[in-house]
Amino acid sequence: MWVLMDLVRTGHRHWTRGTVRPEKLDALVDKLDTRFGILMTDSTRARHRRQGRPTARLVVYPVGEVFFWWLLIAGPECRVQQLCTEYQEVLHDAYHPEHRVHWGDEYILKPRQRSRSGGGGHAWTWFLTRRVMNDVEREIVTLTAAHGRSNERTDDLERSIQRLRNRPMFGGVRVQTSRVLLRARRVWCKTHTAPAPSCITDRLPFFGGRPVIY
Repeated sequence: MWVLMDLVRTGHRHWTRGTVRPEKLDALVDKLDTRFGILMTDSTRARHRRQGRPTARLVVYPVGEVFFWWLLIAGPECRVQQLCTEYQEVLHDAYHPEHRVHWGDEYILKPRQRSRSGGGGHAWTWFLTRRVMNDVEREIVTLTAAHGRSNERTDDLERSIQRLRNRPMFGGVRVQTSRVLLRARRVWCKTHTAPAPSCITDRLPFFGGRPVIY
């Protein structure tokens, strides 16, 4: 996820994705290298950029018994379209609101406005999709208010929040999670007399780990 975010941020806006079984991964890499040069050296890649020619990257990540893969291409729009026409490849534009890069069905890569203290401008980051975020918020708010003032049992609430905290805390996900926990604290104060449990007051974790990039 880090690599995809960095590639889109640095101009690899044209993308497509798919899944491949392990025994067919080498064949996929060979085909995409022949067509788009995903294995070219850094010096060759730099020369292509200076000449205004497209450059491509392949990101691969194992999920269960298959590999998820994303092909991302940077370069002048006209050159990228010529390449796509030549090999009959349909690419999406990650900078277009309707064609964002997704990780499975749960995460979407979008630009986020940074504060002035953070330097301003936009930063690319991962968010939970609207469907997932609505489901998460509905569950947590319901569990926060469910016990009323007389019953302070919170084990189901803790499990729900822990599932959310276990997600990769990129900037976008962290903002979404913070807003949900803020609402949970407000709901708790309205429905309980005891202090809010630590699960909705503890600091959020950070995320680490990188997929394989060709």
